[in-house]
Order: sequence, then structure tokens, then C-alpha cells
Amino acid sequence: MPRPDWPTIVAPTASGYAFKPIDVAPLLAKAMISLASPAGRNFESSPILKTLNKAYTDDQAAVRGKGTATRTFTPTKDIFAIKTTEGVLVMGGMVWQQAESFAGAWRYTPRPSDESYSLHPGPIRSFSSDYLAIWAVQVPVKGPMTLVCWNSSWVNFSAS
Repeated sequence: MPRPDWPTIVAPTASGYAFKPIDVAPLLAKAMISLASPAGRNFESSPILKTLNKAYTDDQAAVRGKGTATRTFTPTKDIFAIKTTEGVLVMGGMVWQQAESFAGAWRYTPRPSDESYSLHPGPIRSFSSDYLAIWAVQVPVKGPMTLVCWNSSWVNFSAS
């Protein structure tokens, strides 16, 4: 018998909420790329999403005319959902990658203050950084979702 102070687990396919818990991770992956996308419009204005979207836009602007900057987000398979007073809190994982490549003679030389400097201090033609993240999204009964937690760790770096 569950303890009375334990949260109530919600099935991934549960209905009665603005979105089924099982649909949250794929929508979040798309919103991470653009809040202006159809998936992004399903999320309430979130400082976390705004910051990550701005960082991606800034990366793209920094390499415009010199190369490309990309980000990819892939949800992990497992999610966990619990009932809250506002609806359901859905939690899961995300594997994501940031990559840049430079065209022609363009190269990037890391500054000593860059986090990747100790791994590759010389000129870089392309690089990719891999991350693992955990996230939590509040899904109401009606209305947009809110990303309430995003905790990301850098796990791999490669450069050439």
C-alpha cells in the first residue's frame, strides 16, 4: 500500500491534461530548437527555454558566412509523471549535441577562458559537444506547458 505522502504516479498515456505525458519529450526537443515553432508554441514563456533558444541563435549568428552551427535534441525513452495540483509533472532525459563547422579557410581559435581550451587549444575547423540533460515540465489540465527544470552536463567533446 502506497504511503499517503507519496506522489500519485500518472500513466504515460493518461488523458485529461493539455498534453499526454508521453507527448511532452518530443515536443520539448522541438521547442529547444525554436520557441517560434509549432512545438515551441505549446510551452509557456520559460526563462530556461528563452535562454537556450537565444544561445542557439547567437551561435548561428556568430558563424554566419563562415560556416554552420547546429543543435540536436533526442529524448531518452523513459519518462516519469506524477500528479500535481496544477496537472501533471513530467520528467525525463535528453541527449543533445552542439556542433559547429567552418567553411574554407575559416578557423576558430579557443581563448584560454573557453571551457574547451584545455581539450583543444589550437585552431578548430569543426567541433561537437555532447550533453546529457534531465528535465521537468509542468503540464496543466488546459493551456501551455512550462519547462520548470533543465539540468545539463557536458559529457564529450571532439574537434578537428
